[in-house]
Amino acid sequence: MTHSSLGRLRAARRLLTDATLVRLARFLEFLAAVLPARLVRGLLVLVAASLCTLFWPLMPFRDHSSGPVRDVRPWRWGIFLGDNLASLLGLPKALNVLGWEGERGARESRVGGRGVVVLAGHAGPWEQGARRLAALGLRPLVIVAPWPHLPRSQDVVLGMRARAGVLSATRGTPGWREATAHLRGGGAVVVLVDSASGVPRHRRPLPFVSGDIAAPDAVVSWARRNGAALWVATAEDDGYRLHVLRGAATTAGVPTHSSEVLADRSVSLLRAAILRRPSSWAWIRPLVVLAFGIVLSFSGCSPLEKLPPLPVQPADWSTEAEGLRWSGPLRGDMEGTMQADRFTGVRMDVSKVFISPLCGEMNRWSWRTSRRVRPMDVGRRDRLSYRM
Repeated sequence: MTHSSLGRLRAARRLLTDATLVRLARFLEFLAAVLPARLVRGLLVLVAASLCTLFWPLMPFRDHSSGPVRDVRPWRWGIFLGDNLASLLGLPKALNVLGWEGERGARESRVGGRGVVVLAGHAGPWEQGARRLAALGLRPLVIVAPWPHLPRSQDVVLGMRARAGVLSATRGTPGWREATAHLRGGGAVVVLVDSASGVPRHRRPLPFVSGDIAAPDAVVSWARRNGAALWVATAEDDGYRLHVLRGAATTAGVPTHSSEVLADRSVSLLRAAILRRPSSWAWIRPLVVLAFGIVLSFSGCSPLEKLPPLPVQPADWSTEAEGLRWSGPLRGDMEGTMQADRFTGVRMDVSKVFISPLCGEMNRWSWRTSRRVRPMDVGRRDRLSYRM
């Protein structure tokens, strides 16, 4: 199959996935409109808990041996996801907000109606939490990651939030300009920091639950330059807690290193809250895999199979690669990303052929007993990547 044919096939699958997700969202909106709210929320929670339990053995992050993963309960994780989906559909739910009132509460940290930056994660009732901020009159605007291959689905999701008074701006220069204007107008800007990768060199990595994330130094500095208050929202059992890291218009006398200190503090608070309730965190990348896996499984193209580990013992594995690129250190644990345009491998003790679960459209890894396999073309646009 030629590269152009593969490109058309990928585009068709993306359009199909996008259309399927939109139809599913419209159907759920219809159910939310005609059925009692408690019934719909209960059905969503039940279905989500069942799907998470069913597909749990295939989830990629189960390969990690860290404590938080071992403590995740699939049915409880499903309840958490179904509950947030119900809130996205606009189904009401009571929510406690701790740290709002009081002498050192979040309300008192806003001086003269100035804006506020809220650092949060995909943990706890984050959808209902944004709606609660709107109910408190804070006019929240959420910085979201763009969905370049699912534009219609993204529009539907953002439309659901907008109807509840929650605005959105995508990451990038235009989005941050919109957020700056909103912040200077006295609104609240919510930044979900747990999905920012700490791999690029220009970002300062901080340890999080399932690996490093990028320290929100730039966001903290941006809030300080605009005289905004800085809060951290951590998940609780029946709501969330607001931690005031800095009040509004308190830039005088602040040391230059305070942005990093506050960024470290914010990530530490979020990490500690998630470690207390690991089943109430979205585990962003595995969640994406699960969602797409369920949709694509119905078309016979399931990405839920786990990629076998790439052997690193020279006695077992011999490889040749064209256009090899490696990002990361070449010493220590060698954490990084390997990329190649063309890849040939020999595995001496395994008789097996493995095709990447993305229906052969990106990667193909092959092993033959004591024989060299035919080289594979990854293509001009696609890259064979493996994170060690």
